Amino acid sequence: YCTELKPQLDANRSNYLDPARKFLETHRAADYPKTVVYPFSGADLMTTVAVFPKSTRFINLTLDVGGPVDALSRLSTKTRSRALLKLSADALKWLLVTGYSSTSSLRRTVYHSLPGLLASNLVGLAAIGGEPVYLRYLKIKRDGTAEYYTDEILNYESTRYRSKGHKKFRSFELGFRLPGSQTVRVFQYLCSNLEDKWLKSSVGKGTRRFLENSGGFATLAKAGEMNLWHDDFSVMRNMIVKQSQYMVSDQSGLTESLLKKTNWAIKPYGTFKCPQLSQMIHKKRPELKPHLYDLIKTFRRSSIADIGFRFGYADCRGRSSMMITTRNQ
Repeated sequence: YCTELKPQLDANRSNYLDPARKFLETHRAADYPKTVVYPFSGADLMTTVAVFPKSTRFINLTLDVGGPVDALSRLSTKTRSRALLKLSADALKWLLVTGYSSTSSLRRTVYHSLPGLLASNLVGLAAIGGEPVYLRYLKIKRDGTAEYYTDEILNYESTRYRSKGHKKFRSFELGFRLPGSQTVRVFQYLCSNLEDKWLKSSVGKGTRRFLENSGGFATLAKAGEMNLWHDDFSVMRNMIVKQSQYMVSDQSGLTESLLKKTNWAIKPYGTFKCPQLSQMIHKKRPELKPHLYDLIKTFRRSSIADIGFRFGYADCRGRSSMMITTRNQ
């Protein structure tokens, strides 16, 4: 299976990872926080580390369940082959070709016999040449601390996963090393709803406290269905504005109107004249149109026409863009 994936991994490196790294080496700040927060991330460890290679802690937040690491070993040969093919078709195709995972492709793998979220993140780690060191499953308690499940609990839940044991496998922590480094970096994949009604609830406040306790962080926003523009996600958005120190995003990042009366400044790169999600904005969420027009004005200041690689959403004509948002001193 790894041999079959190699051409896709090689293409991803040459078309996405290598150009992105080269571009960011020139345009990214030399110093940025050691902790990175990536809301609405899906299974995208690959981009998180590629954008912030010097960081040592990566927190990705998504609605989708990670899944048990021993799923493959419990499948018959025939079922295993079907599951791996489905994983390639539904999740890895998006991840390796476009540099992000679509919500619909991820959802098709969540409750399959081989859950695709953990698997996709491990393939992303392979794409950047990383080496896994350890894996632990966890839950965030209401006081904002992490509680790790014991082997005894996980072994019991694993046998009943397909019926109702998936809750213990929602969130995980993966320790890994990058090529040429002995530093063990930490990737925390947290399955969490980021809507205001959840983060303000007694259950969801644990996630909010967990992020508040993470100190100053860098933010990655990419292919997030413009959620940060919605008032339904104002808690997460305000946390980024107040607590984040640096931000890299595609068009789904924060707009200048959302950053009004703050000390944030946006530097746009590439071309953006119309949204890839035009139908969604104009027909389903017309209240977002002012942010869209705001974004178009921002990109009129762009110093380059093409960033040279696909980063999250392209615009409606297939052109790519990036925003680097920093705090003015």
